[in-house]
Amino acid sequence: MAKRRRKTRVGLALIKERLESQRRSLSGLLQRVAEPLLAPSEVEVSGAISRALKHTKKSQPIDIDRQKRFAIVAIGAMQTATDGIDEIRSIIAELREVILEGKAAADRKIRRQMADHYERLRNEIDQVAMDASYEGVNLIDGGKNTLAINLDLNKRNHFTISHTNLTVSRKGLKLPSLKSAFEKDHQIDEILHLIELAEDHVKWALDVYREEALLLANKFAQDLKAAAKR
Repeated sequence: MAKRRRKTRVGLALIKERLESQRRSLSGLLQRVAEPLLAPSEVEVSGAISRALKHTKKSQPIDIDRQKRFAIVAIGAMQTATDGIDEIRSIIAELREVILEGKAAADRKIRRQMADHYERLRNEIDQVAMDASYEGVNLIDGGKNTLAINLDLNKRNHFTISHTNLTVSRKGLKLPSLKSAFEKDHQIDEILHLIELAEDHVKWALDVYREEALLLANKFAQDLKAAAKR
């Protein structure tokens, strides 16, 4: 048992190390995306960006600063969502280890302990999802928050960032509360299958927000460039 637990801890450590590496990579990406959107007084921005902003303010009746603030909130919401997603991925990985350890145990007492641990981790997922809010916007909590940003100077196109449900509910990750304490192996196998589906869904959500962050940055940069030429 002790040897198996050491192996579990080593496995979780490797998983968490990979997740942290991905988190740092995405955090750096979003920081680079956000910097041109912040006011010049907050960060050092390029002269070209500053000139484009000034030109847009003088030549366009629409409020580019307002759109800029929306973009900052959008990126902040995506950053907060992806931080939450990373944490949820880590918890799901730990859930898998707990379930496998419960299945391998013949002792009912150990199975009950693993079942209790499962329930605690399951509740943590919901808490992380509920806490992933930025400026009142939460993209993963099971609510209905979406962000629609008009970055075109002619007001014809909108950039929409959608919501995804990463709670454990039936509309989210579909991770059930236990009706019994891992008494039957087939019950454990069913939960393992649901965990695999949850892992796929969480990975999809992370990819979506990464792609949307890039699209948002590129779209804003294109509009600033177009404004600077007018």
